[in-house]
Amino acid sequence: MTPDLPKLLAPLNSLLQPLIQAGLGNPLLFTPGVTVLDVRPTDEYMAGHIPGALSVPLDRLKEILANLPTDQEIVAYCRGPYCVLSVQAVEVLRANGFNAIRLEESVQDWRAMGLTVEIGD
Repeated sequence: MTPDLPKLLAPLNSLLQPLIQAGLGNPLLFTPGVTVLDVRPTDEYMAGHIPGALSVPLDRLKEILANLPTDQEIVAYCRGPYCVLSVQAVEVLRANGFNAIRLEESVQDWRAMGLTVEIGD
């Protein structure tokens, strides 16, 4: 059974739906006004990540807050729905005035949906 991508990405549906329907592949990469943060450890990011995502391990997030855009939505992701790294990242971001949401899907979920995953930096 093929995963229902729009259903899986429901929190971002209003931003992503036109891109998904247009068949652009990796919708977050082409969404203007969205910054994607991979908050897993660097070695996991290097092993595979969503294209365009910035590697910002959770333990470094507070150090780079001043470098993040304040006029864009920030999407944080980690290892999937049971991983708390992205939950904690969103809490830190929101506490510092950022519009942040969590992407529950992992890199493995993206691969399973046939979306592009980059290796390395």
